[in-house]
Amino acid sequence: MDYGQILKTIQDSKPLDDWRTKHRGKTEVRFYVRDVNIRFETTCHDSDVHADPFVADWATRYPDSRARSYYYNLYYSATLIARFVLVAVDNARASLPVPDFVTKKIAPLDYKVAQIFDALGTLDEYMERSGLIAP
Repeated sequence: MDYGQILKTIQDSKPLDDWRTKHRGKTEVRFYVRDVNIRFETTCHDSDVHADPFVADWATRYPDSRARSYYYNLYYSATLIARFVLVAVDNARASLPVPDFVTKKIAPLDYKVAQIFDALGTLDEYMERSGLIAP
């Protein structure tokens, strides 16, 4: 499977049906059930912190205004393929993809990654409250 096929597989996947979660210590792993070589990993370790605090008006407008962003690492087998960033907002009640800073539009693949990690089912509500535009 090449890079483009991996990204297309993720984009075409169904977040609730096609992904499973496992925990390895402080590492959260989401793997694709149709090809377990495709997986995302993230941790609460400093190595996966992108920005703390994450400062943007759309991310800090909540009762708990502190936002922190994390890397979500995409692997195929043992190979790191790509890194995505999601921003934990409102005391981690939602993890939002980073939009284009001018248009506030979310890239389709970034939105899909956020859907895959939307354990609380709050993604779309928080995107709307933040003024972010889904693809």
